[in-house]
Amino acid sequence: LAENDWFSCRISACGLFAVCYNDAPPAIKTDLRASFTKLCADEMPMVRSAAFEEMKSLVPLMDKAVLKTEIIPVFVTLSQDDQEA
Repeated sequence: LAENDWFSCRISACGLFAVCYNDAPPAIKTDLRASFTKLCADEMPMVRSAAFEEMKSLVPLMDKAVLKTEIIPVFVTLSQDDQEA
């Protein structure tokens, strides 16, 4: 879903990361974070907005080191995104 051409599929994918992240092995968690980060930088504002909204469910599941290096920079960028969704 996260790689689909239709933005509606990518929006739906945003809500699935928190569901599977906690039980995923470390290598898969890395892939999940990369896919989520890609959605946070999507060309469609609605996808970025959905990813930003879903961060509240995903962030509590992540290690502090990952948050500092990978997620906080993405959060800052999204919080400054002035495009309407």
